[in-house]
Amino acid sequence: MKAYAILALGLISTTSYAGLVLEKEIQAEYCDPRNLPAFDDIEELGTFMKEGIDKDLPQFKQEFCKGNPRNIADRILGNSSDLKSGKSVTRMGETLAFVNPPGPVNGGMCWLHTRLQRQFTYLANYEPKAKRPTHEEAMEIIDRIVQRKGVTVIPGFNDLYDFSAKYEKELTKAIDVMGWKCVANPNDCLSRVADSYVNTPAELKSTMDTFYSRTLNNPGAIHSIKTRVIGESIKYSSPLSAHSLNILAMEPIRGKSNIIGAPGPIEGYKMRIIDPNLQHKVETVTYKHNDTTLKAGGLTILPYTHYAVDGDIPLMTGQIDDYCKVKSPLDGRVKIQK
Repeated sequence: MKAYAILALGLISTTSYAGLVLEKEIQAEYCDPRNLPAFDDIEELGTFMKEGIDKDLPQFKQEFCKGNPRNIADRILGNSSDLKSGKSVTRMGETLAFVNPPGPVNGGMCWLHTRLQRQFTYLANYEPKAKRPTHEEAMEIIDRIVQRKGVTVIPGFNDLYDFSAKYEKELTKAIDVMGWKCVANPNDCLSRVADSYVNTPAELKSTMDTFYSRTLNNPGAIHSIKTRVIGESIKYSSPLSAHSLNILAMEPIRGKSNIIGAPGPIEGYKMRIIDPNLQHKVETVTYKHNDTTLKAGGLTILPYTHYAVDGDIPLMTGQIDDYCKVKSPLDGRVKIQK
């Protein structure tokens, strides 16, 4: 038996070993349960999973909270975000009906369009059979979601596409307001400006490994990233030619394993993304080691770090937890004071 073990170890290539070590390091650092969004404690989460959804809740709230209510990306991707199967059913109704608006300085508002898409996917619960809101109520709904005040019921609409098609003008104005606030607050805008240097393959690999680790840390979360758009010649690309997009799912591309039953080394990644320049579409982007750029939305892009607004994720996930707890008093309905 020892001889077989020694022989198996001898077959491990340096590449395979390095890939396995990388994956172990990623899992050790980012899969610590203490880092995962959760209910107040493990016992309470266990109670929720055991008792399930309160059957006295309205049907639309049961639909929102069923299964794993923290798996936000699957609200767009359907029941499966498995990129290898290719069978993921995309729910395009959960995307904004309009593309990236020009913004107050005609420079594009992709980073805020991306953020708004994510906020509505997390915090909007639709009640199609109810009476539609008045314009005043609709504006309050938009404000609640933009300000991340908690899960909010949108009555009379089927999904985000339906609602945003009706209120495109109002939502675009909300994006513009966020844009002016960003312009007035350099600390908030700095995350929009892309880094001014060109990545080496090793640097891009490090960035992509970081993205993957974030998806391991928050399974089902939607991650916003910034990129730099690359022109005809990389050296003439402006550091201000920034772009952003949402990552819905990410899976490793593996090479052949030299160990029976063990996963092969990671050789790249596949991502499902929403690009604010592409209306009503989810795209698959492929990255392989030694790449220096990615192709997405018809653009050549160079991805960089996550936005500082990744703090939105635990905030909004906690709000979903509060809304979906058994016997939760929160109903998410807008109440206009007369």
